[in-house]
Amino acid sequence: MTVENLKISNHNKITENFTRAVDQLGAIYQSGEPAVEIRLGGIYALEGISIESDEFYWSIIELLIAYIGKNSSTDRRLKENAVPLQKIWLFYKTSEKHHKWGIYMP
Repeated sequence: MTVENLKISNHNKITENFTRAVDQLGAIYQSGEPAVEIRLGGIYALEGISIESDEFYWSIIELLIAYIGKNSSTDRRLKENAVPLQKIWLFYKTSEKHHKWGIYMP
């Protein structure tokens, strides 16, 4: 296999994993309740893809920001003290030993 074929194969694998992870973000049980464990798995999969591929990094950030905005609480009491979505930034911390996603709310 040539180097070019390996690059294409790797890109196709990452694209397939990205699509599968996005599908997991919308997972629901038969009862209609969100499948939180599956959704969380999708978020972790997206984190892994962002580490593996610079090409998908900003698409993943935008996707997760939209996901947070759509799926945040609708409880009025929580919204009164909520930070506006424009002020929420996902950040990515890295060191030699670990990678970690987080949310920064100024």
